[in-house]
Amino acid sequence: ESETESSEDKQNQELQQSGSDDRQLLHAESLLAQQSLQSMENLLAANPKILQQLREELQQLLRRRLQGLGVDPSWGGLPISTFSTKMATLSHQRQITAKNHKI
Repeated sequence: ESETESSEDKQNQELQQSGSDDRQLLHAESLLAQQSLQSMENLLAANPKILQQLREELQQLLRRRLQGLGVDPSWGGLPISTFSTKMATLSHQRQITAKNHKI
């Protein structure tokens, strides 16, 4: 019985250590993300043209995506039925992408 207890104690200690390691890893990743975000903010503050270029690229990407869905980007709005249909299409595509890129 004492062998079983010591085996269980050892497993509990390993689980606690594993949890501690996971917390340390998450903390390190969080710090890296904060540093990365700060670096990006500094870069954008020093080079505002980068943000403008990024905005233009995203707008072009959105226009192409809308056209690919059959929506003219120059429209001022969408009829509700068109909106519903296109949202259903996007939802379906998102689900397919999520299945293909599971982590």
